[in-house]
Amino acid sequence: MKTMTIEEVQSNLSAVLDDLDSGQVVRLLRDGKATDLTAKPVFKVTNEAPPGYVPPDYAGRLKAIYGDRILPGNAVLDERASYDA
Repeated sequence: MKTMTIEEVQSNLSAVLDDLDSGQVVRLLRDGKATDLTAKPVFKVTNEAPPGYVPPDYAGRLKAIYGDRILPGNAVLDERASYDA
């Protein structure tokens, strides 16, 4: 088990994450007292979408709501201005 202070973890975060990925346990110390035991996470966080994920069709939603209309002026700015009064 590796023991590190919070400051050491902050300055060597990528190395600590590599240790955790390899299954090593890290004890965190704050003011000389153990604050946490951290182990390898159960799941891995990635930027990849899960299999079968289909992103929402925002353009299709807008077309379904507003059709081909073009709204006059800037609706957001007009709405915000109504709260300032």
